[in-house]
Amino acid sequence: MRETELRGIIRRAVQASLALGTACSNGSSGVPDASGDSVAFGADAALDARPVSDTGASLDAAAGDAGNPCRPAGFDQVASCVSAVIPGTCFDADTLGPEAATTPVACSTLCGGSRASCDVERNDGGSALVCYSAACSNGRRPPGLSTGRSRGPLLGRYFAEVAGREAASVDAFEILRRELANLGAPVRLLRAASRARADEVRHARLAASLARRHGGRPASFRVRRVALRSLEPVAIENAVEGCVRETFGAAVAMYQAAAANDANVRYVMSSLANDEIRHAVLSWDVAAWAQKELSPESCARLCDVRGDAVSSLRQELDREVPTELALRAGVPRRAAAIHLFDALAASLWRS
Repeated sequence: MRETELRGIIRRAVQASLALGTACSNGSSGVPDASGDSVAFGADAALDARPVSDTGASLDAAAGDAGNPCRPAGFDQVASCVSAVIPGTCFDADTLGPEAATTPVACSTLCGGSRASCDVERNDGGSALVCYSAACSNGRRPPGLSTGRSRGPLLGRYFAEVAGREAASVDAFEILRRELANLGAPVRLLRAASRARADEVRHARLAASLARRHGGRPASFRVRRVALRSLEPVAIENAVEGCVRETFGAAVAMYQAAAANDANVRYVMSSLANDEIRHAVLSWDVAAWAQKELSPESCARLCDVRGDAVSSLRQELDREVPTELALRAGVPRRAAAIHLFDALAASLWRS
């Protein structure tokens, strides 16, 4: 796929999503295009959303979720990594304890998903269970990745998680380069993977700077060493992490570069978006090369897995985001995120 083609698809999708009326108090009047100019859009009233950390949020069981009385209505689980802050009134924090809160069963019950991790935070105002989503769209996740939890206020935790994902992407692209070389991929793909690795080093530093600015501390992570794989598992991972998640992540970064009311955030996200689009192009180029090398049966399995990844991502977006993240970090709210996803799906993920 040509870079100009993907940039155009993403730019049009972001422009249309911003036009839904996402709050944009920074005075920006458009979406940066490949040359740094902006594309005008119309902005209406801000989308209405209540922060999930509001202690007045209903703790009644959400529709269709009667088995989980602690899950608030309108439960939030988004790409921001910080999924929800649930007031301590729905569980016995002293009995549960921070150790028990990190068990898969407790997190699945209280945070509403087996992919979540959680932690108990106590302060003068009481206790709260903080849920962290494992489904962040920032950065390409390497095989064998395990992560810790970030610390700090909501905005600081968000950028700390972004920094951690970008740092892990350094390993992801190094692994991709080694595996492509082992599989006899064209040199141009190896060079693009090496350039992407260098980009991610810079991305991690930029995001970590934003995290520290907002009181966050990046989470630790570990990448377990894995043996070089055959083409099919490499192609499957590339389809999920690159063609679906990293492509959507590039669009989210471009959206944030226009929507955030913090000038530092807009600068960083603009830089990330520009590079992440190139990384997404690499993913689509790897996919095109792999498809020529794979058997028809492998291609069919690859198509099924990519379709599942698209469906999974769509489900993750069907929740609101905290207002602070929407305004200050420019994270697209539910309606804008779904519109952005649908626009990309129509152009890129139809088959």
